[in-house]
Amino acid sequence: MKTTSLITLIFFVMAAAPSAYGTRPFDQSPETRDSNATSPVSLIIALNANDNGNGAGYVRFGVNTNATYCIDSSLGESELPPPPPAGSFDLRLVDPRVPSCFGQGLILDLRPYVSP
Repeated sequence: MKTTSLITLIFFVMAAAPSAYGTRPFDQSPETRDSNATSPVSLIIALNANDNGNGAGYVRFGVNTNATYCIDSSLGESELPPPPPAGSFDLRLVDPRVPSCFGQGLILDLRPYVSP
């Protein structure tokens, strides 16, 4: 089961990455690409998780040219409510730094994208 999930995640990343940039790297030579493009670049990866019972959930993470390190409500990020009681299924992205700007955690976390 873990191998299947990992393969699915890797396939999703490989399939989604070319469309995130608008073209695949081998479609155009560097000379014909528009270096003045101003549209935001965004790549979001979904991660699904299940426990041995009925618990299931997903989180999404990725990059966006307009993102910051903290919560960007304009990009769909929002703080989750407090975690459920112990023993309940809970899946969230948290910031290990103290103090954290993630609050109680996120389902979607986008970080800044800077072109190399």
